[in-house]
Amino acid sequence: MVDTPSDDNAFDEEAAAFHFESLQEASQRLGLPVDFNRMSQREVTFDDLIWILDRFPFVQLTDGDEKAEPLSEVKVVSAPSSGWDIHNYGNAMSSSPGRLLFGSSSSDDDEGSGGLQVFGTIIRQRYMTARDMVALAIKQGWGAVYIVDGHPKMMRDVWIESQAQGITVIGYEPTEADIATRDRIQLSADAMVAKRSRPKK
Repeated sequence: MVDTPSDDNAFDEEAAAFHFESLQEASQRLGLPVDFNRMSQREVTFDDLIWILDRFPFVQLTDGDEKAEPLSEVKVVSAPSSGWDIHNYGNAMSSSPGRLLFGSSSSDDDEGSGGLQVFGTIIRQRYMTARDMVALAIKQGWGAVYIVDGHPKMMRDVWIESQAQGITVIGYEPTEADIATRDRIQLSADAMVAKRSRPKK
């Protein structure tokens, strides 16, 4: 007798009802105005996916020269500028907001960060984490940074900071928009330096 394989794509009405009720409960608890009738009538779009991905950035790097020695055990360090965890393998590293996104939502923590210190917007945190990771790579003697994977904008951030800090990047081809972003950031940094160097009145 041959068993009929289960259809993983079969519609499970009971499971669907459970998830729908869970979403309703979560939206009410969090005070999010969600129109579930309208949501069920539209398909998920590419823009929807990008919106979600933009809130969950990550990046994975390795030593581009493949000369760095791996650590005997992974060290989890806090990025000084953002508070994100950096998983440091010695010859590789990775980071994402992680626990800052999935922290506690208790009443004594209005930011929902589980009591962890939050440093500005997710965009600023993403960029500053990339800066800290590049600085750590240089400190560990990496001759180049190889970008293995990541959110496109965080990979761009690593490329911009690698250029600023004087280390070669492998595995990333900047677009014209990336180059324009780098130039704007450099102009902003130069303007800040000039402002700080002006004599106080």
